[in-house]
Formats: sequence, structure tokens, C-alpha cells
Amino acid sequence: MRIRTLTGFSAAVLITAALVACGDDTPRPPVIPTAPTPPGPAPLTITRLELTGPTTVHVGETAQFTVTAHQSDGSTRDVTSDASWQLNHAILLTSAPGRFTGGQKGETHLNAMVGGRSTGFRIIVVPPGTYRLTGTIRDEGIPLRPDSFFIEDEALGRSSPSVINGVYTIYGVAGRTRITVIKNGYETFNRDETITGHQTVDVNMALSRPRSDVSGRYMLTFTAAPECSALPEEARARTYPADVAQTGPRLEVTLEGERFFSSKGRTHNRFGGIVEAQTVRFQLTNTSFDYYQYFYALPDVFEQLSASTLYAVEGVSDASISPNTISGTLKGAIGVFSPSPYRSLARCTSANHQLSLTR
Repeated sequence: MRIRTLTGFSAAVLITAALVACGDDTPRPPVIPTAPTPPGPAPLTITRLELTGPTTVHVGETAQFTVTAHQSDGSTRDVTSDASWQLNHAILLTSAPGRFTGGQKGETHLNAMVGGRSTGFRIIVVPPGTYRLTGTIRDEGIPLRPDSFFIEDEALGRSSPSVINGVYTIYGVAGRTRITVIKNGYETFNRDETITGHQTVDVNMALSRPRSDVSGRYMLTFTAAPECSALPEEARARTYPADVAQTGPRLEVTLEGERFFSSKGRTHNRFGGIVEAQTVRFQLTNTSFDYYQYFYALPDVFEQLSASTLYAVEGVSDASISPNTISGTLKGAIGVFSPSPYRSLARCTSANHQLSLTR
């Protein structure tokens, strides 16, 4: 009988096989997933800026302005030292971040910028103890250009501020003040005021005689100035049937008889005017161009001369009234343009163009 002896290796193999056959019941710890790392706090951003400080600074006086940033978490912080400033440096003089000294009298917008945000307001600069006086000179709501306009007060004496589009502004007024406006065809306007703070005094002019009625049918002619020889012949004089409608001082002139350019639902064949007692001021809005001479605004009068040429008139005309005509010089420009692309072909600017309407 042969007896076999198990070696150590063989025994280990048998034991391992037995364990595999019976299964491994050894308990194991549960696997717990690792939690994701929470995101960090969102970076703070500026939601708006707030500028605080006086709205009036006296000449020679230094004032402090503060810029406060309102942030996305609801907090605030002072960012005055970080701000970039925009202002008229002759009216307000910079002495330190947020500190400005009144320079010459006038008015400027003070603007502060931080982190792509901006804020600001207007600042009035006047001598101590004086104020700003402003207002509009009108005829039934229409701004007027006076023939003479002056203000007499205790601080400045007599002065004649400029009037732009009917609006006047004067700085450094105080105490008893008289406002006087004179214009041909209107009653002289006088008003006494006591100025103790910034004040607005509007002037409503009254006609000295009935307003002219110029409504009706006319033939209207635009004539280019003699020096405009570069314009093509057909653009040197253009005549149209015209209907003039009048409501109080307001006029609307509508041209007919030709093919006028249309854009965005509007036909460019009409313009406005104002009857000032015995004269008329017509306003034809300007053609506006970008850097490369392409249109970005179209004129009131824009006629299609041909498939390749447009005719435009723009400017201001102060015209006199007679029983059958309204005529005067036109200060502005007459030109011809290409419609595609919109480009200027020839344009003449002059104060000697003519506008006339004949019944």
C-alpha cells in the first residue's frame, strides 16, 4: 500500500479552496461616499453707487463729497478714494479725493465712477450770498429770441445774459432784481423779484398786435446761394406746391408735387415754423452723418430726384411777411446724396440760401 504525504503547499491550496467553497462571512465596514467640497462664497460686486455732498458750492469754498458702494451682499463701503471723477475743472477745482473747491461761477455735472458703475448730480457754483436765476422766454409755449434782455440786481448790477432756445441762466444774483425783455411786436416785459435762493422765473410774452395769419396755399422755392456752383444745376433751385397750416404761433409746411423719400413710415416732405408777431422762423432739421459720411438721421425735406440722387435742405430761415409772400435767407445747407449707400455727393453750407413762399 502506497501512502502519499501532503506537502505544505498542497495543504494551503486545499484550505484556500475550502474557504472559497464555503464563502467569506467576515463582516466589512460600509463604504461612505465622500461629500463634495462646498463652493466658496460668491465674490462681492458693486450693485450701485451713491454720491453725497452739497448741490451748491461757493466760489473759494471747499466741500467734501463721498462715494458709497452698495454691494451684492447688502453691505456698503466708502470708495471715495477709489473713484474716478468727471467734471468741469474750471468750475470745480480738485483738492483731494472727493474734495472740490468752487472755481469760477457756473454749473457742472459731478460724476464719480468705480468698478464699472457711475453716479453723479449737478453742482452750482456761485459767490457766497448769491444764487442762480434761470427761466424760459416763451410765446404760447414756444421759445422766443428777445431783441433785448437784461437783469438788474443788487449783486451784479445790470447784465445781459445770453438766451439759447429761449432759456436764460445767470449766476451770482441776489436781492431785489428786475427782469426786462424787449422784442418787436410784443409788449415789453418787466418783473421785479427778490432773489433769496436759486430761482426760476419764466417769461410769457404778450403780442402788442394781432398775430399774422399766414395759413394757405403757396409755391415754395429753395434757392442755393450764388457761391454753391459745385451743386448740380437741378439742385440749385427747387419749387414745390406747399400747404401752410397754422395753429397759434405754430406752423407746419407740407410740400407736394414731387417724389419724396420715405423712411420708417414717414415721408420727408414737411417742416415746422413759428410766427413771431410779424416775422416767421422756419426750422428744417439737419442731416446727420457718421465718421464715414453715412446718414444716421434724415432731414425734413428729402426729395428723390432720380434713382441715384436725393436732394436735401436743412437750416433756419428768418422770413418777413408781406400780403402775398413770406421770404428770407436760409442759413444751413443744400446738398445731393446717393441713396444706396447713403452718402453725400455734393453739399453747400451757406448763410445766403433763400426760402420764399408766394401765394
